[in-house]
Amino acid sequence: KAVDGVVAAPDVLYAEPHAEPTPFALLEYVDGILLRNLKARGDHRAISDAAYDVGRQLAALRTVPIDADVLGVPDIDPALLAGSNVNARLIEHFLGSPVLRQRLSPSDVDRVLRFAWRREELLAPFTDVRCIVHGDLNSPNILVRHTGDSWKVAGLIDWEFAFAGNVFYDIGN
Repeated sequence: KAVDGVVAAPDVLYAEPHAEPTPFALLEYVDGILLRNLKARGDHRAISDAAYDVGRQLAALRTVPIDADVLGVPDIDPALLAGSNVNARLIEHFLGSPVLRQRLSPSDVDRVLRFAWRREELLAPFTDVRCIVHGDLNSPNILVRHTGDSWKVAGLIDWEFAFAGNVFYDIGN
């Protein structure tokens, strides 16, 4: 609800956040194709149009007020998002994911962690610049469609990793 009218996101028609064994939500149908499928076509003009609109959506997302009652990540200790070295600590937290550890070698995890701590000072000035972060903004979670003479974002989907943070997390993803 927080992003209604600000960014292209499907309406939640029904949600069971505490359903067992798996929480779920039923979203409205959004007509479009995945951005990754558009990229696979190799049409550079179409990709450029869609990428521009993704940037426009990200800029709009930054304007959404953060509502602590609506936005939260249950697996993340709020203390992790406060104080100094937030970015490096958050990256370190995500690097602990069992799924990520299946996809990256231990040496790659170590390299990313060392990089995050070594470069923390570059993002530190932006730690207090907070907005809604999608958390998984990449081509399989962006629906696009051709409208008029260009490609536009039809819907940003899969918001289960959203949190209050810095827009750089979505840009980096």
